[in-house]
Amino acid sequence: MERIELKSINSTNIYAREIAKNTNKNTIIISEEQTAGRSTKGKSWYSDKDSIICSFLIFPKNIKNIDTNFSYDIGLLISNSLNELLNIKTYVKEPNDIYLDNKKLSGILVETEYCKNILNYIIIGIGINVNQTKFPQDISDIATSIYISSGKKMDKNSIIDMLIKTIEDKNI
Repeated sequence: MERIELKSINSTNIYAREIAKNTNKNTIIISEEQTAGRSTKGKSWYSDKDSIICSFLIFPKNIKNIDTNFSYDIGLLISNSLNELLNIKTYVKEPNDIYLDNKKLSGILVETEYCKNILNYIIIGIGINVNQTKFPQDISDIATSIYISSGKKMDKNSIIDMLIKTIEDKNI
């Protein structure tokens, strides 16, 4: 899998869509900052330097169509991998959010591109609150981070490596 690391970007999903025009390689885009992150239903996604912000650009080999459960299934894979790697207890709240201690830990935004009913590519945007110690007031009651829950700073690179392995093992 190709790996692109950026300091700042408007949205890793938007960037993935742009590079899809000029590549056919599965790629992960990672950014330290995202200025226009999106969530489902047009909502914005808060992130900072203590977050993991990434998007996977996948050119599927083994699937022809995305069903309505795809986002949930990806969320479940990531949730299970986080639980195993970090010894925590996350769960997926439909359609695409991962919760820890009854607060939102992670969001997933799946976007697709079809041409003449053929699936060209899938973009899986993932935001994970890793080492945040606080959140803006408007979301502080509903958001959490791995650090807030565990009291331990986490290595973001080991979580990113786990995400890559999880997506590659899915064999999309």
